[in-house]
Amino acid sequence: SSGINAEYGGSTIPLNSYIMAHNSPVLTDLMEEGGELDHDVTDFDPEAVRVFVDACYTGNVTMLNKDTKFNVFSDFVKMVAVFKVNWAKERCLGFYKRQLPKPSDDFDCYWSYALIALDSALI
Repeated sequence: SSGINAEYGGSTIPLNSYIMAHNSPVLTDLMEEGGELDHDVTDFDPEAVRVFVDACYTGNVTMLNKDTKFNVFSDFVKMVAVFKVNWAKERCLGFYKRQLPKPSDDFDCYWSYALIALDSALI
């Protein structure tokens, strides 16, 4: 098969399996084993799915910005971990560090966000 289907929210998104497998050793293994290439990703926020697909196609995480909702970022990081897209994991951590408030602005908030960033990096 030349495609992978991501299913969420009652919709199916056809994706190029070679592009997706290039980014994900998990998908590469599935393709080599002739496994199922239709993946239900309804556990993830639909916007996070779009960010993940865009990252795999473009090789960057430019869809993440200061207005990205935390649940979208969190689900994106989970997808990156599940599919082992290691290059994106490093960029997510860099993005999140840039979004942290300064400790001098709100010390308690800073440490809460810093712990979440650390947890995301360890997934």
